Amino acid sequence: MLKELMFKNFITKIAVEAGGILREKFGKIRGIKFKDKFGDPVTEADYASEKHIISAIRKKFPTHNILSEEDGNHNRQSDYLWIIDPLDGTSNFTMDIPFFCVSIAVARKNKILAGVIYDPIHSELFFAEKGNGASLNGKKIAISNVSKSRLSRVMMAWNGINAKTLDVLKMFSDNGFAKVRAIGSAALGLAYVAAGRGDAYMSLGCKLWDVAAGVIIISEAGAKISDISGKKWDFQSSTLVAANKILHSKITK
Repeated sequence: MLKELMFKNFITKIAVEAGGILREKFGKIRGIKFKDKFGDPVTEADYASEKHIISAIRKKFPTHNILSEEDGNHNRQSDYLWIIDPLDGTSNFTMDIPFFCVSIAVARKNKILAGVIYDPIHSELFFAEKGNGASLNGKKIAISNVSKSRLSRVMMAWNGINAKTLDVLKMFSDNGFAKVRAIGSAALGLAYVAAGRGDAYMSLGCKLWDVAAGVIIISEAGAKISDISGKKWDFQSSTLVAANKILHSKITK
């Protein structure tokens, strides 16, 4: 219990601190680099947030492993792994769209223990720890119970428009899903569905740092989780579906 409390206090503290760095730099970014063929951007804000988070983890837990979007994998042969996206929604950030977040999770032996997603613009902190439910700014949250496709709102994240993306969008159309939204932050999409602001979530081509914190938050909020084929989601999965059991079965059938 003491270790769980230590993780909660620490992980939320560093997420809020990193969010403060992002908030300070928002609207002031000049230099933008692109990492891949999809035009995935990275900025000085990504690096500054990441540096702060990793430094804090190294000071508090020097033997723990770290996996971070920009700085890669720091393997110390520990059972514990910190999974970090220092700025999820960088494209939004670079275009002065106030919809981005810090996402941090901690796992032990590939089981996520706790996760936090912090939106510094709206001062919203989503948090969950294994077995203790999910919360938004300290208040319990739960997924929606919408079961009809035509009434559901699906949050999506994908890495570029390709044949797979188009096939999935066609599947939603053929099965009567009327509203599909891509909001530019995989982590916040998961957090929003966990809080009932959407009814289902799907990610195509996701990386572990995109979804790790969101996975435990939406799981603890009551969602069923799998990959797109309905198989168990794990750290190697490249797709993710999360929803209540009825909608989940309609999406993965």
